[in-house]
This record gives sequence, C-alpha cells and structure tokens, in this order.
Amino acid sequence: MDKYPPEAWRRLGRALERRRGQLGYGFRQRGRFARDNGDKLSAKTLARLEHGERTGYPLATLALVDAMYGWVPGSVERVLKGGEPEPIPEAGPGQFPDIDPADYAGDALLYKIATDPDLSDSKKKEYIFLALRMRAQNYPGNGKQARQA
Repeated sequence: MDKYPPEAWRRLGRALERRRGQLGYGFRQRGRFARDNGDKLSAKTLARLEHGERTGYPLATLALVDAMYGWVPGSVERVLKGGEPEPIPEAGPGQFPDIDPADYAGDALLYKIATDPDLSDSKKKEYIFLALRMRAQNYPGNGKQARQA
C-alpha cells in the first residue's frame, strides 16, 4: 500500500510511537514490545514504521500493526488518511475484544468462526479481526474474485 505521501507515513509513525508509550513501552523498548507481541513483526520493521521510513507495506503487515498496537481494524489507514486511530476498548497489545456470537448472527462467515467449537477463543478473535480487516480493505482473496470482476 503506497498510495499515501511520505508525510502521511510520518504522521502514522508519530501515532504508533505515542500508542506504544500508552501501552507501557518506553522510548527504547521497541524490541520488548515486538517480543511481547510474539515477534509477529520485527523491532526493525516497527522502527521503520514509527520513523515513517517507507511509504508502503503489505496489507497483512498493516493488519498486524492494528492488532499489535491495540487498534480496531482499519485504524492504520484512517491515520494515513489524516484521521485518528481507534483503540480497541480496554485492549492491550495483541488482544481482541470479547466474541459474542449474537453480534455476528447476520453474517454467515463471522458467525461460523464465532461458534466453531474447534477454535480457541483467542483464535476466534484473531480470525474475526483479520476477516473484518480484509473486508475493510476489499481484499481480493486468492485473486479469483478480481479476475472474475
């Protein structure tokens, strides 16, 4: 995703640094932050993001950033567009809000995930979070939908 100017990425970097501080990680604790979040993204990648050094990342990376910094899906793009991120209420890094299957009764895919007895609660939350993020980005999946359109 490189459709935003360098200043937008620098603005995102400042927001990420502030958020990491809010989550209890100091100025030189980026490595600990990465480790505490399962090393899903390296401290080097986080540094590049926080310094606005690049102007494009894969959507999967941006979805991980939302999750690691405790933001709702789509917050990274909201900041890039000039808005503000939306923290997940009472969520720490890498945590997701509670799942209530009734919230997804009108959505067959999300309801199936929320009620799957073979998935742990943490996996349900992660899959729902990622599905919502992918929908927000109009993710084309494996490309079949894009070729058919």
